[in-house]
Amino acid sequence: MSLERVLVWPEAYPLLLKGLLEQNGAFILDALEAWPKCEETKDAQGISTSVLPPLYYLLWLKPAEPFEQCFYQHIFEYDDNAQQYIESAIAHLHQQLNSKEAISELMLSRIDQYAAIGNQVAMQSELTLTSLCMHLRFFKLFQQFLNLGMPLSHDDVLAIWADDDFREVALPFIKSNVTGDTNLLAEEIADRLRQGEDFFDLLLALSDGEVDNRLLERALLSHISQPDAKQSLCMRFIEQGAKGQITDEDGLTALIWSAKQGFANVFDALLSKERAGECDLKGNNLLHFAVRARSLDIISKALNGGVNYHQKDSDGLTPYRLAVELELPEVIKHFEHKFGIKELSEAGQLKLIQHVHFLHALVCFILPLQIFLIFSDSITIKTEISIATTLVSLGAFAFALSLKRSNLYPNIKHPFALTLIRILSPISLILALLLLLVILTTVLS
Repeated sequence: MSLERVLVWPEAYPLLLKGLLEQNGAFILDALEAWPKCEETKDAQGISTSVLPPLYYLLWLKPAEPFEQCFYQHIFEYDDNAQQYIESAIAHLHQQLNSKEAISELMLSRIDQYAAIGNQVAMQSELTLTSLCMHLRFFKLFQQFLNLGMPLSHDDVLAIWADDDFREVALPFIKSNVTGDTNLLAEEIADRLRQGEDFFDLLLALSDGEVDNRLLERALLSHISQPDAKQSLCMRFIEQGAKGQITDEDGLTALIWSAKQGFANVFDALLSKERAGECDLKGNNLLHFAVRARSLDIISKALNGGVNYHQKDSDGLTPYRLAVELELPEVIKHFEHKFGIKELSEAGQLKLIQHVHFLHALVCFILPLQIFLIFSDSITIKTEISIATTLVSLGAFAFALSLKRSNLYPNIKHPFALTLIRILSPISLILALLLLLVILTTVLS
């Protein structure tokens, strides 16, 4: 029993009970008219004092004993004679009806025409009607209240689901009677799921339509982002329609989290061509996370699904270079042997660029050299020189082209001078071929 929460039993309660027992409408109306305002007040010491609708008192029937386990400390405003009357009346009714719930049901059926039960059920208090019914184990009345639209708070729903008996009664009403933000409820359910409690069917009970898909989405994201997330549970969310498309505060979707967690089945279920480009706020794409998770299976699924292996993160690292940076030989081997992906370091890339443009520059240089040698009076083997220099140009150009088209060549913007060399190189080669053609035609004729 809480010493900080006090429930006042109004002075009018004995008259109300007497009127209900004797079915005396005048007594009932007088008691209801004298009933104090239903409210909760808190004094300077933090003690909360409550007056509730008559419905609550007719469930308790009489004040709780001083040491009885209860939400409130019960105090009554009427005298001891009235209390003795209440005790004797309830004892008499118990002999006839055999259960406390049957007594409450009888009293409520009689007060309904004077103070509608439906209106009283809708009133909210610190102690919910659901909590009271569960405390008293009143199943029949609980179902009646649900039929009348009794609101269910998030705590009510979670408490009901933990009780097998009340769960069965409440299941058809949970979705229609729950109050508050269902997104927050989904997060609370996900918390219970993470703790190993079987609350998944509760989430399904709340799931039906657009709002429910959001529930599934939020619950999936909330669960998969936990260190102790379970792949089997994530798959249950997906089987019920979750797509894993919403993001958390870091820009991570459930698809990205599946790569990060190494959940290959979840990753395979969520990945599509449209989502292959997903990345976080730092530029890490699905492959970056798969590399960090050391999941060869997810790396394969990502590459086969069209994920860009050239994309760089905020540190300028592609997935392959990230594997090199993290010293993951198995991942590197997987990239190279199964998919033919191999990338050079920055120094290696610079060296490759130098080789390619040296070859293009050589082609450009050979043309004026070829012209000089052909028109030189001191050289007699002009045809042979023309053929040799043209073949060298052709070989250098072909080799440069093959290096440029290889997977190792970096996809970066080059300075204008290097671009100009690449433009002049094929022109020089064409001119060299034309010059060779002219020489051969002259010789043969």
